[in-house]
Amino acid sequence: MNATTSSAREAPWAPISGGITVWLGSSSSLYGAARDASSRRIGLDPPAADTHGVPLHQVKHPQQQFHQVLPMFPVYSVTYLPGCTNRDHNITMNPTVASLRSASAGRRERETAREIVERSVQAIELIQFYYPLPARERREIEHILERADVLRTSFADRPDKIYRTDTYRVEEARHGTTTYILLDRNILTRLVGLVEGRTATEEHRLAAAVLAFAQCANILIEPSLAMHEVASSASNDAANAELRSFRVADEASPLLYADVALGRRSRLSADALPAPVIAEASRNFALPLGRWKTNYIFALKLAQLELAELDPEGRMAAFLEWMGHEFIIGAAAVAFAHHYLAPRRRRRRMLKKLHSRDRKAAIAGVKNATWDLNLVSEWTSRIGRQSEERRLWLLCSGDKLVQGMAAMLLAAEEPEKSTEELTALLFQQFWGEQAGRRLFERYIDSWHRAHSATREIHAKSVLARKDELIPALEESILRSA
Repeated sequence: MNATTSSAREAPWAPISGGITVWLGSSSSLYGAARDASSRRIGLDPPAADTHGVPLHQVKHPQQQFHQVLPMFPVYSVTYLPGCTNRDHNITMNPTVASLRSASAGRRERETAREIVERSVQAIELIQFYYPLPARERREIEHILERADVLRTSFADRPDKIYRTDTYRVEEARHGTTTYILLDRNILTRLVGLVEGRTATEEHRLAAAVLAFAQCANILIEPSLAMHEVASSASNDAANAELRSFRVADEASPLLYADVALGRRSRLSADALPAPVIAEASRNFALPLGRWKTNYIFALKLAQLELAELDPEGRMAAFLEWMGHEFIIGAAAVAFAHHYLAPRRRRRRMLKKLHSRDRKAAIAGVKNATWDLNLVSEWTSRIGRQSEERRLWLLCSGDKLVQGMAAMLLAAEEPEKSTEELTALLFQQFWGEQAGRRLFERYIDSWHRAHSATREIHAKSVLARKDELIPALEESILRSA
């Protein structure tokens, strides 16, 4: 299944009055109480608002389509959202947007909005957006994110679509799609630092650009995985404190974040920020996550193999065989193993202090790497459900490894190659032609074994025994020199 994406063209738009106003609020957080009428909202009367009226008969914007997930990975194949192709319901105007229509019956299912107009069938739909930032500043922030390449999506290869606020605003207005960002801790920590008065570094300016972009694009932010990571490395109290700071950051004016991102401010003063959110019950971020435990087992096994007297190809072969025979096959784990074990991409620091004399520090390094693995794993799970839930999920991270793993999970657009051929090429890119071919054959064998009818009971049994498997693997790491 090939995937394409369309967005609003960079055409000269004149401000248009009338129509439905799409009010822009703060980016919002999925985690926490829903806002009520008393909540701070940005844009109800924005003094610096940039207004764009989009005549949709001039703009092609079918609903976003998604890349195919490589079959080597055990996630559901991503399918099309309703309205992805130019069919009747794509052309029919969304009732939530003001429209003026008079159309004759006929061959509408194959016509785009532009073609309808050209055939003298009147169809006019206007969407009016109120942005809290001027167009020039929005473009600068988009370019900052595009250069840093911090976003991963399943619906577009082209950065000029991924890093445009208009893409998500038009998608929301035309198709009722909600967009979410799954936020890595390295971005969240910088946002919290700004709220706490830290002087902005380049990393802080990048985080400010992320939040300003989310607020302009009306994207919701999901920070809960990052909060669980804070609780794991620090404490549950620290995680709740960061959540409260994030809620303040999320409610602040995007004008402040634009100033930081564009270098006009070096820090955020307390008087520029909104009052702290009303106190709410503390959340238990120390609760163990089932998915994290599974990914921790993957990471422990890789650590165990790294400490074994094997060459890189032998370690990868043993890992693939172990997944197929003794455990389960995991999407992010395969990507992680490629990056960690392959000589061409070897990154020893992915498992920090693994060879340290302090064996507890080695275990801590494995746990730290598991959070990256878990973030990508969680993202693949969510993009597998986004079609049925009418949600777009973006992954946002400043970590190049996380970005690389996420990119590996989606098939490239090569219509002349089967997905099996694409997967084989992926192995060869990391391991070379001969070793890549051998490992791919080993993988296919493990894949079929793991997904045979007789293995379903085994997989359920293994996952039910995660709490037994973890101590045994940890012990092997602690005893290794």
